[in-house]
Amino acid sequence: TGVQTCALPILFDGGRIDLELARREAHLFSVNAIAAVKEECAALREALSEPFTDAAAPQASYERFRGTARWTFNSLRDGPTSSANLIAGAYETALREAEPDRVVLAWADYEMRRRAHFSLELMLSALTTTINEMDGGKLDDVVARWRRRKELPLPFAELGEIGPDASLSALVDALPGDALAAHPLQQVHFAKQAPDGQALSAALLLGLLERQTAPLRAAGRLPDHKHYVERAFRIVAGGEGQPLWDIVHLMCRLVVSRHLETTLRKMGGGQKCSLRFFPEGERLIPTGYVVTPSYSGDRLGNVLNISADLGWLHRLPNGFVLADEGRTALDTGVFDAR
Repeated sequence: TGVQTCALPILFDGGRIDLELARREAHLFSVNAIAAVKEECAALREALSEPFTDAAAPQASYERFRGTARWTFNSLRDGPTSSANLIAGAYETALREAEPDRVVLAWADYEMRRRAHFSLELMLSALTTTINEMDGGKLDDVVARWRRRKELPLPFAELGEIGPDASLSALVDALPGDALAAHPLQQVHFAKQAPDGQALSAALLLGLLERQTAPLRAAGRLPDHKHYVERAFRIVAGGEGQPLWDIVHLMCRLVVSRHLETTLRKMGGGQKCSLRFFPEGERLIPTGYVVTPSYSGDRLGNVLNISADLGWLHRLPNGFVLADEGRTALDTGVFDAR
């Protein structure tokens, strides 16, 4: 690091660290206080913003980082917010604007896929819990238990009750076009439900996502990764007017195949068994594992924390805000496109 310290030989070769030494030099080893070491902080800032090579792949990575920093830092000029709010804001902006910025589109795509993943985890949780309660059964038996439900889950309660001819497409069409778009999803409202409520929430969330992003995907602004998210959207789009529970049944088939594919692949690579169930003919047999549906951690939070470590941002109880050093970096073009 270029910093002279008496503690380095002790750390590398062993020895005794007393309280006096810790008080004098501990701050030099804390990344959260790296701004206190000006030379090292400047070197790290340059390493994050200036490519170390002219090769195409690193150049592209640096351009993506600079674009994200430029977007987030500008968003934090006027007040603090969190990474979750920034990402949800990107999603809502991409849906609303005619020509959204490419960085906004990238984070909108990220949020769409996080929401889809959470929805499918909700369905997996509902399925696993019900199979455990039944001590095994067919998908037909699982969905038959869920069909008894008449009321919609709390986040969608304004839609009323589930009629005998209800279709997923009709329920989604009854929601506002920007429903749930502008703010982070409140996981607890969806996850802490009975299995039938989780299954309905998963179907409605996926239906809403498919409808909201269809124009962007059709225009190629949100790329087709030919992954399970696209498979889920095809189920929704291909089920126009079909009964709600028939679409849920198809989603369950996708969740089962995806869970088995992913888990068996991991086990084949030497990881522990985490199967929630396994097939015996048409029956799914529970293994006793439960599923706790959750939102995956967002990568933007890492960017904000690193930027705060380097003094570009300030950490506050309610998020991050732009610091003077970050404002200077923006104004002098550190994060401009090259």
